[in-house]
Amino acid sequence: EGAWDQDGKGASIWDSFTHSSLGGQFVRETATVASDSYNHWEEDVEALEHLGVKSYSFSLSWPRLFPDGNATGKPNAAAVAHYSFLLQRLL
Repeated sequence: EGAWDQDGKGASIWDSFTHSSLGGQFVRETATVASDSYNHWEEDVEALEHLGVKSYSFSLSWPRLFPDGNATGKPNAAAVAHYSFLLQRLL
């Protein structure tokens, strides 16, 4: 997904590890940019349509939805809007 520091996303365990000095010793890559589907989701969906893809699997970023790490708290409105737009476009 990428966009690890956009729209109020909280740090995941992987973000913290790969950006730490310890993680940098073992892991040379981070999810900082990744596929950047967070910023390019519209183009990604257009590519799926162009290719005639009939199914698509994606993940929800829980640190994006609940940046404080508390799933019983209020979800991040920007994340909810992002996934809502994506799902509406996929349907």
